[in-house]
Amino acid sequence: MKKVLALAAFGLLGVTAVVAYAHGGPEDRTERRQAFHEKMLEKFDTNKDGTLSEEERTAAHAQMAQQRFQTLDTNKDGVLSFDEFKAGAGMHRGGFGRHHRGDGGGRGGEGSGDR
Repeated sequence: MKKVLALAAFGLLGVTAVVAYAHGGPEDRTERRQAFHEKMLEKFDTNKDGTLSEEERTAAHAQMAQQRFQTLDTNKDGVLSFDEFKAGAGMHRGGFGRHHRGDGGGRGGEGSGDR
C-alpha cells in the first residue's frame, strides 16, 4: 500500500511539473508579451519611426476588432447572435481573450495572459 501511495504521489508531482512547465512562469509571459508588442509595432508602424501614433494605434485596434468580429460571427451573417457572443466569451479565457494570438483580437498584447 505504501508503494502505491508513493508512486501516486510521485506521479502527481510529475503531472504538476508538466502542467507548470506548459503554462510557463511570469518570465515566459513577459517574453511572449514583449514579442507580441514587437510584432504589433512592426505590423502597424506604417511610417516605420519605431512608435505608434494615435492614427496608427486606432487603425490597429480597428483591424483587430474586425478580425475578432469575423471570427465570432460563425454563420457569417454580419451580426453576432447571443450564442456567438457567448461562445466568444468562452474563447476569452481559453486563449482568445484580451491578447491577440493571431486567432482573434483584443487590447494589450499577444498571449501575455495578464489580467
